Amino acid sequence: MANDQGADEEYFRNELSQAVTALRAIAKQAPLLVAMGNAAELGGFIDQFVAMAERTAAEAKGRGADDVARDLGELVVAAQQMRHAGQA
Repeated sequence: MANDQGADEEYFRNELSQAVTALRAIAKQAPLLVAMGNAAELGGFIDQFVAMAERTAAEAKGRGADDVARDLGELVVAAQQMRHAGQA
Protein backbone atom coordinates (compact mmCIF):
# COMPACT_ATOMS: atom_id res chain seq x y z
CA MET A 1 0.00 0.00 0.00
CA ALA A 2 2.81 2.43 0.83
CA ASN A 3 4.32 1.67 -2.57
CA ASP A 4 1.02 2.62 -4.23
CA GLN A 5 0.94 5.89 -2.31
CA GLY A 6 4.48 6.69 -3.42
CA ALA A 7 3.56 5.97 -7.03
CA ASP A 8 0.43 8.10 -6.69
CA GLU A 9 2.43 10.95 -5.19
CA GLU A 10 4.95 10.82 -8.02
CA TYR A 11 2.16 10.70 -10.61
CA PHE A 12 0.41 13.71 -9.10
CA ARG A 13 3.67 15.65 -8.73
CA ASN A 14 4.25 15.10 -12.45
CA GLU A 15 0.71 16.27 -13.18
CA LEU A 16 1.33 19.37 -11.06
CA SER A 17 4.55 20.09 -12.95
CA GLN A 18 2.72 19.82 -16.27
CA ALA A 19 -0.04 22.11 -14.98
CA VAL A 20 2.51 24.74 -13.95
CA THR A 21 4.10 24.55 -17.40
CA ALA A 22 0.71 24.84 -19.11
CA LEU A 23 -0.34 27.86 -17.06
CA ARG A 24 2.99 29.59 -17.75
CA ALA A 25 2.49 29.01 -21.47
CA ILE A 26 -1.02 30.45 -21.31
CA ALA A 27 0.23 33.49 -19.37
CA LYS A 28 3.05 34.02 -21.87
CA GLN A 29 0.67 33.93 -24.84
CA ALA A 30 -2.13 35.93 -23.20
CA PRO A 31 -0.97 39.43 -24.19
CA LEU A 32 -0.44 38.40 -27.80
CA LEU A 33 -3.82 36.70 -28.05
CA VAL A 34 -5.57 39.72 -26.57
CA ALA A 35 -3.65 42.14 -28.83
CA MET A 36 -4.68 40.09 -31.86
CA GLY A 37 -8.32 40.18 -30.80
CA ASN A 38 -8.41 36.55 -29.71
CA ALA A 39 -9.50 37.00 -26.11
CA ALA A 40 -12.20 34.38 -26.62
CA GLU A 41 -9.55 31.85 -27.63
CA LEU A 42 -7.57 32.74 -24.51
CA GLY A 43 -10.72 32.22 -22.48
CA GLY A 44 -11.09 28.78 -24.01
CA PHE A 45 -7.53 27.87 -23.04
CA ILE A 46 -8.18 29.03 -19.49
CA ASP A 47 -11.43 27.04 -19.34
CA GLN A 48 -9.62 23.90 -20.49
CA PHE A 49 -6.85 24.46 -17.98
CA VAL A 50 -9.27 24.99 -15.10
CA ALA A 51 -11.27 21.87 -15.98
CA MET A 52 -8.10 19.76 -16.15
CA ALA A 53 -6.64 21.16 -12.94
CA GLU A 54 -9.89 20.78 -10.98
CA ARG A 55 -10.34 17.20 -12.19
CA THR A 56 -6.76 16.31 -11.28
CA ALA A 57 -7.01 18.06 -7.91
CA ALA A 58 -10.14 16.09 -7.03
CA GLU A 59 -8.44 12.84 -7.99
CA ALA A 60 -5.30 13.77 -6.01
CA LYS A 61 -7.37 14.61 -2.94
CA GLY A 62 -9.25 11.33 -3.26
CA ARG A 63 -5.94 9.45 -3.27
CA GLY A 64 -4.46 11.31 -0.32
CA ALA A 65 -2.17 13.68 -2.22
CA ASP A 66 -3.65 16.68 -0.43
CA ASP A 67 -0.63 18.93 -0.93
CA VAL A 68 -0.79 18.45 -4.69
CA ALA A 69 -4.55 19.06 -4.64
CA ARG A 70 -3.96 22.31 -2.74
CA ASP A 71 -1.27 23.44 -5.18
CA LEU A 72 -3.50 22.67 -8.16
CA GLY A 73 -6.25 24.69 -6.49
CA GLU A 74 -3.87 27.63 -6.27
CA LEU A 75 -3.14 27.31 -9.99
CA VAL A 76 -6.89 27.37 -10.70
CA VAL A 77 -7.18 30.61 -8.72
CA ALA A 78 -4.26 32.08 -10.69
CA ALA A 79 -5.90 31.11 -13.99
CA GLN A 80 -9.19 32.65 -12.92
CA GLN A 81 -7.39 35.83 -11.87
CA MET A 82 -5.80 35.96 -15.30
CA ARG A 83 -9.28 35.92 -16.80
CA HIS A 84 -10.61 38.59 -14.43
CA ALA A 85 -7.58 40.81 -14.99
CA GLY A 86 -9.08 41.59 -18.37
CA GLN A 87 -6.91 39.22 -20.33
CA ALA A 88 -9.76 36.92 -21.28
